[in-house]
Amino acid sequence: MNLQEDGQTEEKTAILIVDDNEINRMILSETFRDQDKILEAENGKEALDLIRREPGGISAILLDIVMPEMDGLELLEILYKDGLTESIPVFLITADSSEQNTQRGYQLGAMDIIEKPIVPYFVKKRVGSVVELFHARKRLSNTVHKQHQRLLAQEMEIYELNNAIIETLSTAIEFRSGESGAHVKRIRELTGLFLRRLMEIRPEKYQFSEDEIEMISLASIMHDVGKIAIPDHILNKPGKLTKEEFEVMKQHTLKGCDLLCQIPKYHQNPLYQYAYDIFLQEAL
Repeated sequence: MNLQEDGQTEEKTAILIVDDNEINRMILSETFRDQDKILEAENGKEALDLIRREPGGISAILLDIVMPEMDGLELLEILYKDGLTESIPVFLITADSSEQNTQRGYQLGAMDIIEKPIVPYFVKKRVGSVVELFHARKRLSNTVHKQHQRLLAQEMEIYELNNAIIETLSTAIEFRSGESGAHVKRIRELTGLFLRRLMEIRPEKYQFSEDEIEMISLASIMHDVGKIAIPDHILNKPGKLTKEEFEVMKQHTLKGCDLLCQIPKYHQNPLYQYAYDIFLQEAL
């Protein structure tokens, strides 16, 4: 078992040795036996079966080029097309290190090309350093992924909290003017339905993403937030408003704009822009 930096353990991974020569396989097996599990294959076809059975359990592939049934470059091409050379380092260990084979090997994603005859010490060092680099990259990738997931969770939590605050504020204002809190929910739902219907009947002019529909619908429930600045004796007057009182009441949309202007930190937020535009449209 290998101890990881985060304190967790990771199952020992295997080095896959692919060579039709039994002596070469034996030398390489002895070279890495003390620190890794060893898998062996006599040709590319056997190796491909092993890789597809447990791709996550192989830390490196030591691959000969000249072999029967499926040679090393044929196997390497399949691994490259499947994207496996991105996660499993492949080392070509061969006596045929011609320029053509070398160039083709690197083009197909081989990490290194080691010439035979095998010198165990140097092979171990070269393979070990690259394998450790791949492990470090994987650990870093996992760490970044976990941090990204945490940030997404925090972002969603903040988003839901903001929604709840906006809904609570809007509902409180509706209660103040003697209306049911259900009005807020209906406005939000109807706005979403209206936007989707617009896209159906005028697709050449109106196109909204689901995020935009959600944000505009949320902004719509803030349309009466300016009522918080309207005096109670006007807001809750049971009878008909006088001309002067009606003029005061009409100011609630502009009061809403004034309230939004008091939070300049969010002026570039799309929700702010949508709410501000809705207030202005009501004022017309």
